[in-house]
Amino acid sequence: MIRKLRKGFTIVELVIVISVIAVLTAVLIPTFVHLSKKAKLASDNSLVSNLNTALQMDKGEGHAEPKTMQEAVEAVKRQGYLVPQLATKSEEKLVYSIEKNEFCLSDKVAEGEEYKYWHIEKGGMPSSQLFSIYAFEWTETAATDLTVGFDAGEEEGIVNVSFVRGGGSELTARDVIIRTNSAETALTVNAPKDTIRHYDYLDELTVTAVASASYHEYGTVRGKAVISQGHIVVESGSSVSQVSVKEATGAVKVTANQGTLVNVDSASSTQASVVANSSDVFVSGLSTENISGSKASSVELPTVVTTETELESAIVAKKGFIQIGADFSASQHHEFADDALLDFAGHTITSSLLNNSFITNSASMRLVDSAANGGITSANNNVIVNTGNMTIDGAKLAGNRLLTSTEEQGAERGVVYNSDQGKLVINNIDLYIKADYGVLNYGQMTINGGTYNSDADSNAFSSARYGYCVSSLGGHMVINNATVSGIHGCISVSGGTGVINNAHAETRAGAKASSSYRALYIAGEVSVAGVEINGGYFKSYSMEALLTGNKSDGGVGALAMSTIHGGTFINGKGGSEPAVKVSGGAAGNNYGIGMMTITGGKFSSNVTGATGVVSCVQGTDGLWVVNA
Repeated sequence: MIRKLRKGFTIVELVIVISVIAVLTAVLIPTFVHLSKKAKLASDNSLVSNLNTALQMDKGEGHAEPKTMQEAVEAVKRQGYLVPQLATKSEEKLVYSIEKNEFCLSDKVAEGEEYKYWHIEKGGMPSSQLFSIYAFEWTETAATDLTVGFDAGEEEGIVNVSFVRGGGSELTARDVIIRTNSAETALTVNAPKDTIRHYDYLDELTVTAVASASYHEYGTVRGKAVISQGHIVVESGSSVSQVSVKEATGAVKVTANQGTLVNVDSASSTQASVVANSSDVFVSGLSTENISGSKASSVELPTVVTTETELESAIVAKKGFIQIGADFSASQHHEFADDALLDFAGHTITSSLLNNSFITNSASMRLVDSAANGGITSANNNVIVNTGNMTIDGAKLAGNRLLTSTEEQGAERGVVYNSDQGKLVINNIDLYIKADYGVLNYGQMTINGGTYNSDADSNAFSSARYGYCVSSLGGHMVINNATVSGIHGCISVSGGTGVINNAHAETRAGAKASSSYRALYIAGEVSVAGVEINGGYFKSYSMEALLTGNKSDGGVGALAMSTIHGGTFINGKGGSEPAVKVSGGAAGNNYGIGMMTITGGKFSSNVTGATGVVSCVQGTDGLWVVNA
């Protein structure tokens, strides 16, 4: 009886059970899979519907329709959708059409039209290019050999972008959009059949070939735009420092709907033409026969000068466009009281003038070097004084004098001096100062890129003036992506306000250890000082990388404030000094008091306890990371 109760299933029974399970599995699993896919697809379609509703709501609030994928992302963000939320659950991709201003799933896109739609690519370049690319959380610094549109999104580290698409008969012409967001980015275009539209920021642009339908610039090109074949359009509202037609391999046309300098080399003059539709267009290397457009009659052609006498005559005659045609020596001071463009064109003026600046501008003036390595080398330390509006593009400027201790320390110091009335923009220059300030600001000044080097050393040149290489004693100073090197110091703000974005500042060894001061110094010696720091690298040879406030230096001893949102700060002296330091508040008073807030960044010492620091953790590289 017991043995019979313990009897199990027979083999036949087991086979029957397994067969039934197999049949049920074969029937039910596809159903479950189908239901799962259907549910995911329904969720994705719901996302698409919600995003398109968000786009229409954003438009209804008065915002313009997006011209780039980034603007579409910003539009839905204003309605509560962030990029990580723009991901599908099904196998279909979420894509966006700028032309239609709507999102859809990839199965709705017609074959061959994929490049007209944008897809968010996370991490880096996709293995194959089908949809136009929106970069998100990229670890790569380049997007090369593109054949579809590209948008850098919020990734500021992408500094090399190239669009390369042949002109074979099998290829149909494309109209693509490229958007980059860093003034450090270089863009190269070689697309003889395509139309390219660029938005936002670039450092340099090189167009090897582009269709006659054109390359259109809607944003800012801080440096040169070089074109060898095709048509480039400087659109209204854009900012293009200069367009260089160089070594043309075919017909080149430049349409200027916005003011710019167009420089044509001698080898390209027979193949180049300019259409001027703006009143402030300057053209070098072309005759009037090759210039047309609604504002052709107002185009400025250069007055070429090869001596200082000719330069002064051109200034007196109020020539609007002066171009240096040869290297020459000079010994006079030159006052620009009328609007002018001065192009060094690769030539150097060597000034022997002492106790005065070589150039003073009281009007609206632009200094530019349309070739390379042109500029001013002076035996004096004071080369350019600006009391009006001035832009300096790409020149080399040097001050080489050792000042004696008996000379009066006049206000107009530095290779470049910007007065309290001055508005100055400096783009990509190469500056050197032997002793004294390199750039001294009292007004409104923006520095974009370039290299600034000072050998000022209080111990080596005991009888000379010395100062921080780039200094602001009032007004407002903005520094973007510049590289500053010095012995006495790199960047200082002793009055007024400043914003420093992604600068590289590093002090070097001097004649003695005490010669080398700080990469960044913020103290209210002239007036209250306040500076915001967004990224960059700051390293001092023998002191803290940043000092805010000072109780021992001269001046009025006003409040000094710094806010660090990011960047790397490295102290000197083998670690005996902190990475950043707050000073001030001499005994019994608050003379020179400093205040500092830190919300992010890396530091060579622990900054726990500083205002704004929620967490400070040491990484594997030994640096302390704040609020990561």
